[in-house]
Amino acid sequence: MLLTASVNSGAIGQKAPYIYGIMALDFPVLYIGQTLSWSGAIGRLAQHLSTGTDGNTLRKRVSSVLGYDDVEIGQVEFAAFRLLDRVKFTDRVPDYREAVEALVQYSILNKMEENGLGCLVVSQVTVDIKTSDRLVKIQAAQATEELYQWVCRLLG
Repeated sequence: MLLTASVNSGAIGQKAPYIYGIMALDFPVLYIGQTLSWSGAIGRLAQHLSTGTDGNTLRKRVSSVLGYDDVEIGQVEFAAFRLLDRVKFTDRVPDYREAVEALVQYSILNKMEENGLGCLVVSQVTVDIKTSDRLVKIQAAQATEELYQWVCRLLG
């Protein structure tokens, strides 16, 4: 079986702070996440798609939400928004990245509902005080716009 992937920039493999989306097209389900992986956003995607590791959160969430013991993810699309290179987002502690992630997830959920786009969001986020940070809001708005347009193209 031939497996393929297209990447529009090698920068996606660089260690940097990202907010990303994974769309499992066979269901369809959307997962929004954040990372500062040493192998970039693409490294985090590899963890999500693996079996038998602690990092395969996508597989676990799809199985849990849909009530399966295990699930074959099938075809996926992936997009990553690179956050600013600021200490808030590059710190080992993910709290500011998680704040952006939460705002992006809720914003995309609201936009999909407003526009009648049918897609289950399987990621989980927590809103805390850091979501009120000015830079977090700015980055979340930019990431939401780009990731939502990507979701629209996939579901359109």
